[in-house]
Amino acid sequence: MKLSNNLIYKLFILFIIFLPFPVLANNLMLQFGIYDFTDEVSKEFYKIAPSAIIATDIYKKTHLSFNISSGATFTSVNYNSKRHKLLIIPLNLIALYTITEPDTKIRPFIGAGLGLIFKFDKNPWFERPYYSATYGYIINTGLEFPLKNRLSFILDIKYKILIPPSIEDLNVSGISSTIGLKIPIIN
Repeated sequence: MKLSNNLIYKLFILFIIFLPFPVLANNLMLQFGIYDFTDEVSKEFYKIAPSAIIATDIYKKTHLSFNISSGATFTSVNYNSKRHKLLIIPLNLIALYTITEPDTKIRPFIGAGLGLIFKFDKNPWFERPYYSATYGYIINTGLEFPLKNRLSFILDIKYKILIPPSIEDLNVSGISSTIGLKIPIIN
C-alpha cells in the first residue's frame, strides 16, 4: 500500500509538471532562479530555495498574452541534526501585458494571475511526508530581450500571495526571481 501511494504521488507530480504544455504552443520558456519566502517563519527556517520553471503562452495577441507555467522549488535544511525537505510545485495562469511594441529591443511586461501550489514537506518528526495544496494570487513583472532567430532572454519576478490551507500549515508565499530563455517551437 505504501509503495502504491508513493507511486501515485509521483505520477501526480509528473502530471502537474507537464500539464501546461499544449501541443499548439508557439514558444517554450525555460527559467531558473530563486524563491525567497516572505513569511517570517518560512524565511527563517528555509531561507532561499532554487527554482526551475517551464512555461508557455497559451494565447497571444499584440500586447496581451496568457501564460501557463509549472516547475519545482526545492530546499533542504539541517535542524537539530535532522534533514528537513520541502518541495513546492506551482501551477500558474497569468495574464501578461507587454508595455512596448513587439519589435522593440527591450519589452517590459506586467501581469497578474492565479496560482495553485502543491507542497511536499518531509521531516523526521512526521510519521510520513506531509502533502498539501493551496491557492493564491500572483503579481508578475519582467523584461524580455529579443535575441537572434526569435530567441529571447527573460528576466521575471513573481510575487505570490498564497492562502495556507490551515492556520498551522507552513505559509509558502514568496518572491520568485528567475532568468531564462524563450524558445520558439512553431514558426
